[in-house]
This record gives sequence, structure tokens and C-alpha cells, in this order.
Amino acid sequence: MAIDGSLSSLAASGPTENQPKGPKLIVKIGLAGDVYVNLRSVSVPEMLEAVRQIKEKDGFVVYYREAAMQDSAPEAMEIFKRLVELKPAIQMGNMAQSEWGKLTWVEIEEAPVVSRFFLGRGQMLMSLPRLSEIVIVKKVDHCVAESIFSKVDLFVRCDRILETPMHEPELCLDPSTQARPSLHVRLAYGDKGWASQYEIDDVPSNLRSFHQDVYAFGLKIAESMRKQ
Repeated sequence: MAIDGSLSSLAASGPTENQPKGPKLIVKIGLAGDVYVNLRSVSVPEMLEAVRQIKEKDGFVVYYREAAMQDSAPEAMEIFKRLVELKPAIQMGNMAQSEWGKLTWVEIEEAPVVSRFFLGRGQMLMSLPRLSEIVIVKKVDHCVAESIFSKVDLFVRCDRILETPMHEPELCLDPSTQARPSLHVRLAYGDKGWASQYEIDDVPSNLRSFHQDVYAFGLKIAESMRKQ
């Protein structure tokens, strides 16, 4: 099976060469209203003060919210409104250059044998509960592949995956952990890898959001393939 250019509409508009000028402040807001500035956890007052300062320096805010494929949580929306009230220049995360570089591959598996999503350069595999069959793609149009990678990279950034300390990475491929309800996430940006596994009831909010974002996006890809 091949994926061609007809799927390019799946990916949101990505970054362009013309990026804003001036100092940049990265602001991320979690589902529970937790706030992060330049990849560090801060209080809401600290975030607002940082926004005021970047505005005084004629800089701009890059904004991300957790769970990009889901409805915004009321707690997160309330904090975003307070940020907007300060009237800084804002660049939405999907239009920003990735702070991590180029995503090389990603694999998310809910065990035992619940779902699996794998995306590598030129290939993709999806085994999702709402699909009637396993989708295996051995050839992906280059432009479409870049769009899909860009979208998944956006989820990595929105859901703060690389900011999260790795948890038991050595057990990600362990048959004993894959035999019980658990979530396994592995990905790489070039030679920089990240991996974690959690028992399903212990998955942190942001990892759960990442799983749900990729799952929802995978279903959109499958639906578009059926329409070809």
C-alpha cells in the first residue's frame, strides 16, 4: 500500500521560512492549567511576568496547548485568556520551528495488543481498535511524509514529551511489561532518543494526551486512505 499526495490536507499549516523576529518565549499550557515557560515549570504569575518582559523587548510568544487534537480544557483556556489580555505577539505552535529538530521515527504501543502506531522515514504501521484491519504502508510520498512527521512532531511539542524524564526506558521492549496493561513510547530526533513505559493506570497526563493525539490523527489518516 502507498500513501500519496492526496493525504497532504491532513497536516495543519506548518512553519514557513519567514519566522518572527526578536526574542522568543515558549509558553506551554497543560490540561490542568499547569504552565511551562521555555521548557520549565512555572507558576501562572511567573508566566505572565515573563510575557510582559518579552513584550517590552519587542519579542513574541510561541504558544502550545496540551492535547492538540482534543477540545481545550476550561482550566487551560482560562490561563490562555489571561496571556492574551497582555496583548503580546503570539505565534501558534504549529507555525513555529521545532525546538527539537527533525523527527526521525516514533512508536506508540498500548499493551497487551491494544493498539500500535509506528512512523518511520518511508513507512508506517497502524493497528488501532477502531480499524477493521492493520494498516501497513511501505511507501509514503515524500511531501506527505514530511507533513505527517510535522504533525506528530507538533504533538511531541504540545504534550511536552521530551521535557518529561524518561521512565523505565530499558523495559520498553521487555516481554514481561508488554504482557500487562501498559503504554510504551519510543521516538528519536536524529541520534537523540527518548523512551518510556508505564503501567496503564500510571500514565502521566501529558503522555496520555500524546497517545490520544496520535491515535486520533491515525484514524484521520486511515479515513483519508479509505476515500482514495
